[in-house]
Amino acid sequence: MKQETRLFSSFAAAAGLLVAGALLLAPDAARAQEPALGAADLLPEDLTPLGEFEVGTGWTRLLKASGNLAMAHNRNVVGSVDGTNLTLGYLINGGLAYLNETREHEWQNSLDWQLSYTRTPAFDLFLKNIDALDFQTAYLYHIPSAPWLGPFVSFRLKAQVFPGYLVLSEDTTVTRLGPDGEREPRTDLAGNPIGDRVYEAGTKIPLTDAFAPTNLRQTVGLFAIPYEERMAKIDLRAGFGAWEMFVRDGYTIADDEDTPALEIKRMRDSVQLGPEISARITGLIAENVNYGFHATWMYPVWVSIDTELEGIELLNSEYAFLLGVKLWEWASLDYSFKAYRLPLIADQWQIQNGLLLSITLQVI
Repeated sequence: MKQETRLFSSFAAAAGLLVAGALLLAPDAARAQEPALGAADLLPEDLTPLGEFEVGTGWTRLLKASGNLAMAHNRNVVGSVDGTNLTLGYLINGGLAYLNETREHEWQNSLDWQLSYTRTPAFDLFLKNIDALDFQTAYLYHIPSAPWLGPFVSFRLKAQVFPGYLVLSEDTTVTRLGPDGEREPRTDLAGNPIGDRVYEAGTKIPLTDAFAPTNLRQTVGLFAIPYEERMAKIDLRAGFGAWEMFVRDGYTIADDEDTPALEIKRMRDSVQLGPEISARITGLIAENVNYGFHATWMYPVWVSIDTELEGIELLNSEYAFLLGVKLWEWASLDYSFKAYRLPLIADQWQIQNGLLLSITLQVI
């Protein structure tokens, strides 16, 4: 708990510094530009409370592509390894939304894909450090007498597009474990046990295949948007969800510090059914600064596989925060924080922090 508290405190402090720096240092001309890349891009310029029926109708479209490149070269620098450090990646944001003329029927769609690779002097290859595909679609029915409230149904797909590898800086013995934690009983095509293998330094240790893990989610329930202004839009949802996880015999790190080998454990496909709650807050701090916060909790009342976890240990939790600063029309600075715990995949918090200076092309 103390470690999680420190992680969240660090993320909050970094976000605060980024906001302060943006407000103080961003050029005045940039303040008049459109909002930075992020969740607030779909907000109309004349956004007013939904209950007053002032939100624009029809189709809203968004498509943005951002790229980043960073390079550093060292030679005979004390305390640094000779060679070139190179990072390159891109981020694609797409959105399509529709609200009919009576403002009762709303259809929301979004597609985000972030991919980034890094090459360091230690390894003569590019290593993937971020690979996140996220597609969401949802239908919302706004009750005419209370347009801020109504039923919804949604579908979401989350996946890693390319295979995942682990690369270590020294020779390492890897022990593969089955889903039950016992040594992997399977053999290779030649009939040799694959439980243990020594990998040389810099060798790719395969963990997951393409599109693995893939997480599918379907949810039906009620939504409430009690407040919607330019500064903040609050979107609350509660319902019943079905989550399917397809891992394709992928492995996750489950190292035992008391053994000299590195243990990796084979994951299992699973299905979970249970109540789900989510909260999303998005808005604009200034004309060139936007933010978004999203939290989801899902407690399974039924799971398709046997597990020793019980009670609160089964709770799925996800948190995400995005802070975007529009520096110029073609450049933005984005900070993102993600923390999630999916116990049936890995019984520990998975944390991601990212700071991205992007060159952006707004197609639509």
